[in-house]
Amino acid sequence: MTLTLALRTALSGLSATQTALQATSHNITNVNTEGYSRKDVKFTTNTVNGTGAGVNVTNVDRVVDEFLIREIRDQQAIIGNLDVREEFLSQLEALFASPENNRSITNALGEVRDSLEAFSVTPESSAAAFNAVNELRKMVLQIQELSTNIQNLRLRADQEISRSTTNINNELNIINDLNGRVARAEVLNQPSGEERDERDRAVNRLAEQMDIRIVEDSTGLLTILTNTGRNLLSTPVVEAASHISAVQMSATLSYLEPTDSGYPGGIGGIFLGTPDTTNGTNDITTEITTGKLKGLVDLRDTVLPNIQAELDTLVQKLSVQLNAQHNSGSASPPPNTLTGSQTFASGDLLSGTGAVDIVVINRTTGAVVETLNIADLSAASVDTAGEVATTINRMTNASASIDSDGKLVISADNAAHGIAVANSTSAYTVIQGETRNFSHFFGLNDLIVQESSSSDYNSFLSSQVSSSTTALGIAGNLTFTGNFTNSPVTIAYTTGQSLDTIATNISGDTDLANANISASIINDGAGRRLVVTDTDRNNFTITDSGSFVSQIGLTTDNRALSGRFQVNTDIVTDPARLAHGTVSTTTGVAPGDNTVATNIAGVFSSSQTFGTSGGITGVATTLADYSAQMLGLQAAQTNDARVELEFTTQFTQTLEFRASSVSGVNLDEELANLVVLEQSFNAAARIITTAADMLQELIDSVR
Repeated sequence: MTLTLALRTALSGLSATQTALQATSHNITNVNTEGYSRKDVKFTTNTVNGTGAGVNVTNVDRVVDEFLIREIRDQQAIIGNLDVREEFLSQLEALFASPENNRSITNALGEVRDSLEAFSVTPESSAAAFNAVNELRKMVLQIQELSTNIQNLRLRADQEISRSTTNINNELNIINDLNGRVARAEVLNQPSGEERDERDRAVNRLAEQMDIRIVEDSTGLLTILTNTGRNLLSTPVVEAASHISAVQMSATLSYLEPTDSGYPGGIGGIFLGTPDTTNGTNDITTEITTGKLKGLVDLRDTVLPNIQAELDTLVQKLSVQLNAQHNSGSASPPPNTLTGSQTFASGDLLSGTGAVDIVVINRTTGAVVETLNIADLSAASVDTAGEVATTINRMTNASASIDSDGKLVISADNAAHGIAVANSTSAYTVIQGETRNFSHFFGLNDLIVQESSSSDYNSFLSSQVSSSTTALGIAGNLTFTGNFTNSPVTIAYTTGQSLDTIATNISGDTDLANANISASIINDGAGRRLVVTDTDRNNFTITDSGSFVSQIGLTTDNRALSGRFQVNTDIVTDPARLAHGTVSTTTGVAPGDNTVATNIAGVFSSSQTFGTSGGITGVATTLADYSAQMLGLQAAQTNDARVELEFTTQFTQTLEFRASSVSGVNLDEELANLVVLEQSFNAAARIITTAADMLQELIDSVR
C-alpha cells in the first residue's frame, strides 16, 4: 500500500505541475494582451487517513486588485465625459476664434463700427454707404454660420447619445452572456478566469459610457445598476437603454425633465426599458452623472445652449439698438415706400403715446410735399394697427395699409416722392420698461430684420435664473392687454411665489387661456427661463405694477435670433437707403446731415445693458466687449476641459500601472517559475520511477 500511495502521490504532483505549467505558459503568451490578468494556481495538501497523499489543485485564480479596478472604472467614466467635452469644445473654439483674430465676431463688430464711422463722416458718399452695408452683411453671415454650427454640434451630440445607448446595450448583452458562462464554470468547479477577464473588459467599456454600480453574488453573477439603483442587468434580464435622436436641432428645442410641465419636450429622454414618454418614470437622463453619455447630455442641454443664448442676446441687443437709431432718421432722398418688418392683425390693440409725423418729400428737390401729424397716439381713433393705417391713408399724397403679411406699408402716391417718419415724441409699449418710437415699433425703417414674417410682440422670454422654485420676494400685478375677450387681464403675484407658481397662474387664467396665451418654464443652458407666448401668434403687451418684469429680465423672445436675422434686403439692394439724417417736417432730410449716421455708429461704442445669458451674468458693456467675454469664456471652458482631461488621464495611467503590477504578467517571474515547475515535474517523475522500480523488485522477489 505504501508504494502504491507513493505512486499516487507522485502522480498528483505531476498533474498539479502540469496544471501550473499550463497556467504559466498561458501567462507568458499573454504578456502583451490588454486586459489580461495573471493566473495563479492554488495548491492544497491531500491527505488520506491523516497521511500525506500528494497535492490537489483547488483553483486557478485571477490575480487582481478589485479596489483598483473600481477606481480605474470610475476614472474611465470621468475620462469618457471629459474626452467628448474637450472634443466638441475644441471644434467650437476653432469656429469662434480668439477676440484678436480677424475671423472672430469681435473683429467683425469692429469692422462694422469702422465702416459706419466712415459713413457718418461722408453720409453723401455712395461708396461709404456700400462699404458699411457690406461689412454689416458679412458680420451677419458670420454670426448666422456660428449659430448654425452650434446647432449642428447639438444635433451631433444628440445622435451620439443614441449611438451611446446602442453601445451600452451591446456591452450589457455581452456581460449577460459571460455571466452565464462564469456561473456554469463555478457550478462545475472549473476555472472561470478567462471569462471573468473578458467580462471585466466589457464592464470597463460600459463604465466609459455611464456611471454604474456592480454587485457580484456568490455564484459569480454580476448585477449592474445605474448610479441611482435602477437595474441595467440582472441576468438573464437586460433593461435596454434607448434614445430617439432629433431629426434636426434649433435653439428653441430643449429637453424637459419629467417633473416639468409640458413633458416631454422637443428633445426626447434616455429611457430604460419601454419608454414612458407620458410620465417619464423610466427616463434616466438627469440621473446620469458621469461618463460619455453625461458629457454628451451636458453639451446638448447646457454647454452649447449657453453659448447659443449668449450669441442670441448679443444679436438681440445689436438689432434693437441699430434699429432704434436707424428708425429715428431717413436716407436722402427717402424711399418711395416704407414696409414694416413687424406683423400685426388689423384689430391688434396698441399702447402708444406722444405724437408722430408722416412726411412726404420730393426725392429730387428735397422739399416737403405734405405732412400728417398724429398728435396723440393714445387716442381711440389710432389705438389699433388698422386704425393707424386708415388715418395715414387719409393723406393726399400717400396711402397706407396692412398688407397680406400683416405689415404696415406706407407709400407715396407719386414715384417722384418719398416717405419719411419724424417720430417726435412717439412711444409704443412693447413690455413694461421697453418702448419704441412709431417707426421702430412697426419696423418701417429697420436696418436688421428677421428672415421670415414675424412679430416681436407675441412671445416674451426672461433672462436665465438658477432656480424657478425659489420665492421671488416681490409683489405686484401683471396686466395683459391685447385683442381678446375681457382684455386687459390682471394676474397678481405675491412675495412667496416662485417663477413656477407665477407661470402656472398665468396659464391657469381662463381669459388668457381662451386667447391661447400661456406661460411655461424651460431649460436653457445652465438656467431656467420663463416664456410667455401666444400660440396663435397674436400680439399682446405686458405691464407690471411691481418689479417682476425687470427682476427676471422679461423681454422680447430672442431664442434662435442669431440664426434668422439679416440685413434688410431693401438696404442691401440699395445701400443709398441707409439712414443718415434726421427728418424735419419743414425741410425734410439734408443730404449732408450725419446726425443719425453718427448715432448708428455710436451703438458699437456705447455701453449696453445685457441680461443674464449662458455663462455671462447681467452686465453693462459694449457690444465688442460682450462678444470678447463670450469668446474668452468659451476658450476658458475648452482649456479647463483639456487640462482636466490630461490630469485625469495621467492619474488613470498611474492607477493602471499599479493594477498592472498586481495583475500583469512579469516575464522574469514567470520564466523563473518555469524552472521551479520543471524541477518539481522532474522530481515527481523520479519518484514514480523509483516507486516503479521498487514495485518491480517486490514482484520479482515473490516469484
